[in-house]
Amino acid sequence: QLSYRDNGNGIPDNILDNIFDFGFTTSRRGSGIGLYHVKEIIESLKGTINVNNKISKGVEFIISFKTK
Repeated sequence: QLSYRDNGNGIPDNILDNIFDFGFTTSRRGSGIGLYHVKEIIESLKGTINVNNKISKGVEFIISFKTK
């Protein structure tokens, strides 16, 4: 399991379900393909990625892979 946290503004609950959608972005300069590709790659390796936005500041992504 790998956990990545940042200390930014976090992700609002109302867009959380969309952050892995192709083309979804909240930035004028963003393409909306970054997190989409991350999820696709992780899932192709039989892993999962989950988001924890209930931390005091920022957001946490939890990437998990099953062991044999």
